Amino acid sequence: MERENEDEKKWFQLDPAPKKKTTEEYIQLYLNNGKEEDLAAFLHYYEPRMNHKVQGYVERFSMEGHFKDLKSVFVYGLYQAMRYYDSQYGKTFLQYKEYIVLEEIMEYVRTMRTGFTIPSAHEFRTLRNVMKLFNQSDRNYDRKNLERIANELELSVKTVKEYILAGLDSENVISMEEELDEDSGLTIEDLMADQEASAEEMCFRLLRWERLKGSFEQLTPRQKNVVASRCGICEFCYGNKEEMKFKEIATNNGLASAEAAEQIYKKAVQKFRRLFLK
Repeated sequence: MERENEDEKKWFQLDPAPKKKTTEEYIQLYLNNGKEEDLAAFLHYYEPRMNHKVQGYVERFSMEGHFKDLKSVFVYGLYQAMRYYDSQYGKTFLQYKEYIVLEEIMEYVRTMRTGFTIPSAHEFRTLRNVMKLFNQSDRNYDRKNLERIANELELSVKTVKEYILAGLDSENVISMEEELDEDSGLTIEDLMADQEASAEEMCFRLLRWERLKGSFEQLTPRQKNVVASRCGICEFCYGNKEEMKFKEIATNNGLASAEAAEQIYKKAVQKFRRLFLK
């Protein structure tokens, strides 16, 4: 088993080692020219850092025995980040990839730890309402309180128990004080923008963020560009950008007028709301 663990930490090691460059230099070379040898060199030099981060996830979330799977998820997140990264986002690749990798890791951890996913907006709202009532009752888990919650939400007591246990397990998924990456300088606070939030509220915000992102991704490419430009966000990494006027948006999208851009924006927002509340 010990030998197996050591092998898992050397998936990308090359012999002989590539010419020494920083990981950021190698990933930029790969993103610029697409040469596989630059990607291989990046993974070779980044792997020790990756192992350290993955082991941190194993310890933080009590996921002993999941190192190999978590590392695979981490690598998948890296590849996803490579697909969408652009230097114009104003972040280095190692900073940008934190958003993508964290999403993949959190999805895996939530599923494996709780066995509970949020496949619909309805179930998400139910989870939120159950935990709200549970917290208002000082987390009283006796039969009488569970029946009260079940009656108020028109659920069975068994279902209420499942939601509460899922909610409680999810509280351990996010630690607000821990940095995402030593090199990035990004923290959970940067993503959640609320330093007063409880662990439960933080988890709900992450779930809500996923719902928002999923709804946004269902817009047409033009709608996404118009909405993102108007709201001052990057349509790929969701970072902050300067807000644009409809006249500028029209010019960038080859539209006849600012009014045309505004109409696309209004229809896109209406569609987004329908998707989010569906």
